Amino acid sequence: MQRLRLFSYGTLITGALSSRIDALIADHCVAQWEGWVRGRLFDLGSYPGAVPAARREERVHGRVLELQRPGQVLPLIDQYEGYDPRAPHKSLYLREVVRVSPANGGPPVEACIYWLNQRPAGRQRIDSGDYRQYLGIGRTSSSS
Repeated sequence: MQRLRLFSYGTLITGALSSRIDALIADHCVAQWEGWVRGRLFDLGSYPGAVPAARREERVHGRVLELQRPGQVLPLIDQYEGYDPRAPHKSLYLREVVRVSPANGGPPVEACIYWLNQRPAGRQRIDSGDYRQYLGIGRTSSSS
């Protein structure tokens, strides 16, 4: 069975802004684990956004979601994330494949991520790189 790995650092793991997306993740997620990517995280109001970073110490913490039936799931998540694969330059986020370092120290894995399409001018950076910690709903098990 084909599966998709998706690295989520925001509302897909804290509770989506849509009950339909929450149900979609619950129904299709067959495995999940904590990890991090190189990046910078920003508070965009109701949700976070991340941009890539070159320095290893700049991390975005989140969770890898392994989802079954990606052909059904991905178009709905793309829509939720504001990503249009036919017009990526007009999208709020871009979907890319990145290397995710598991929090348990295991070998990196490839997963899709939604990066902000543009750098967020004037937005507060979340220095910890951990949206759940920032919201006060728990700290990821990884350390910076």
